[in-house]
Amino acid sequence: MTASTEIISQAMAFPMGHIVSKYIDEEAIPSSVAAEHEKELKRFLAMCAMNRGKKGYGMRGPVDQLWHTFITHTRDYQEFCDTIGGRFIHHIPETKEVSATEGSRGKYDQFLSDYEKVFGEVAPTHLWPRISDDKSGCAGDSGCSPSCKGCGSD
Repeated sequence: MTASTEIISQAMAFPMGHIVSKYIDEEAIPSSVAAEHEKELKRFLAMCAMNRGKKGYGMRGPVDQLWHTFITHTRDYQEFCDTIGGRFIHHIPETKEVSATEGSRGKYDQFLSDYEKVFGEVAPTHLWPRISDDKSGCAGDSGCSPSCKGCGSD
């Protein structure tokens, strides 16, 4: 098993039932939708763990809200990070300064490109919206979270 495969496997196996239950209650969403978000969040965070030493990935779309819920369970989140990457995976909100200096759009585009390489499939567009070229934010998804730059590297 390669290091990348092991990271993905550990991420996917990490128990998040109580966190997802809270998320379902907070967001009033069906469990099937929450399960999709859980799968995609674990994939995103596994990719952040594998991306060690690089500047991180950008985050857009509805999966970000589950990340926020997960982070509030600090012990669980710390254990997850330690398990899959041996380090804390920071959530870095986007500000005007961060956006201008760190190129969050490029980091998000890189995430989408790497996602396809890592998982052998295109990231689902209903969960990972494509950024429109008109600079108005995200195309095709009202659940966009343009305020989140994504994960950062230590």
